[in-house]
Amino acid sequence: MKDAFPANYFASWTSPVKMFTNRKSMKWWQLILVFVFLFALVLTPVPLYYQQKTTVDIGEYMPEVSQMLNDKELQQIAKTASYSKDEYSFKNSQVLKNEKGRLMGINLPKKQVDKAKSAVVMCDKFFYLRDRKVTYKIFYNEKYAPNEGKLKDQLVKTWYLRNKAAIAFSMMFLVGSMFLMTDILIILVGSIFLWLARKSPMVTIENFKEAVNVMLNVLGPASLVAFVFGTLHFDLSLMTAVQSAVAIILMLVVYTKTHFNDYYVEKRK
Repeated sequence: MKDAFPANYFASWTSPVKMFTNRKSMKWWQLILVFVFLFALVLTPVPLYYQQKTTVDIGEYMPEVSQMLNDKELQQIAKTASYSKDEYSFKNSQVLKNEKGRLMGINLPKKQVDKAKSAVVMCDKFFYLRDRKVTYKIFYNEKYAPNEGKLKDQLVKTWYLRNKAAIAFSMMFLVGSMFLMTDILIILVGSIFLWLARKSPMVTIENFKEAVNVMLNVLGPASLVAFVFGTLHFDLSLMTAVQSAVAIILMLVVYTKTHFNDYYVEKRK
């Protein structure tokens, strides 16, 4: 009795021979669904990684703000000003610096912040960060009080806490675009090669769908390995390299075991 979908697909993972002999087990819509599943599998480490992080390198998102947060005068004010129950008690407004479009100050209005090229402004209940024409208004967080520890670290952690979902989504889009191109390239190049090889009497692959099925069977374990690597240590380049390397190795193993020929497989039994 043949396994039903999707069990028939995962059954192909169990041996290199099945990766070839099970090439007729799925229809086109099932192949597309499998591709979507594998794509989602390699994307899963992204939200997992950003969910457990508490901070990021702010310089990657706001390079000018990253430099401004090192200002010693701002740090001194943040340390000495009265702070209680997630709120400062600044006595008045103050412009600390306003040079070359860079604005730094205390209790400055949002209109003034929005006119600056980049800005770091601390107010009583929240602070503004502006860079690359985007202004962030972030309320202070009890967990990362700005008067404790290093000001830059505390403000960045608070900013990241408020924007974690957006950052994870943007990274998923970036990683997704890269893996989408990589997966399509692997499947397309491998499938075209196998499809062209069908003209040889030594290869019993009959059509393009069978070639795609073989490539998806190979890409499955490769994507699983990339997922494991990404979960243990998130590194985009490493995940891409691992997935591609495992896929190539599996293709070579499948060829060694089957020669892409049903009669060769039968003789080996």
